[in-house]
Amino acid sequence: MAGETHFPTGFFGAFPTGTPPGTPTISVQVSGTTATVSVTGDGNITHTVRYYKLTDGGIQEGGSRIGDGDIEVAGLDARARYLLWVTSENEGSYSLPSKAVSVYIPPSASVDPTGPVAIAMKALSEMLAESLTFQEAIGATGTDEEKKAYALGFIHLANYEPDDNWVRPCILICRPGSEQSHLIAGGTFQSRGELEVWIEQDIPAVFQDVIYANDAEMYFSNFYEAVASEAKTLSAKPGYLITRSWNVTDGPARFRDEPVYIVKLTVAYGLEG
Repeated sequence: MAGETHFPTGFFGAFPTGTPPGTPTISVQVSGTTATVSVTGDGNITHTVRYYKLTDGGIQEGGSRIGDGDIEVAGLDARARYLLWVTSENEGSYSLPSKAVSVYIPPSASVDPTGPVAIAMKALSEMLAESLTFQEAIGATGTDEEKKAYALGFIHLANYEPDDNWVRPCILICRPGSEQSHLIAGGTFQSRGELEVWIEQDIPAVFQDVIYANDAEMYFSNFYEAVASEAKTLSAKPGYLITRSWNVTDGPARFRDEPVYIVKLTVAYGLEG
């Protein structure tokens, strides 16, 4: 018939024949530069991971599997945040994507502090990682242990020079007067001493204008005071580092010309005497 267009068979490709799968659920664990995605969904169908690097975009495919289990996404960039999600497929029919999970890939070239000071530094980092305020600020999800493990990726133990590539909010723990605590080795653990804690946070866009400087500082002060307070309360519990005082010794102050606030606290740990 005039005006009709006829397409050859198969022009549009094969039509889906399967029933659309249910929406899968996922959890994600990070080790080094590899994210392991654990998938739970409909059985005997293909689950595919996709991910997106927040800083420079572009959706990538990270691997597939049939049925529930783990899919490893290797070779991710250090000091970068990613969104990962999974879509299930059954004979050409696709599920809705799972809820996306945000992960941060920590620096890969760091060296953990050694020697006696490392015991106190690591114990203090564990306490700060349990702060609910800090966990909420970085978007930690999952069980208590999963949220704590995720938070530890934002807490740095003075094992390299601070730089602008750190994802904020973040915390730096170091020996007073030095950011090179990894140079301390040998000897025995000192049962009391002092550590410095630097806390950084981006200023929300709504407070970045200079006329809102007081609001920006109050926003940051509420944040770091809550983090310190929540960590400090753990000192009274068995198995945690005993701290005697948490004193602000510098700041809070705006960092250079950037919309970032920073504060330094000196934490005295151990028993008196």
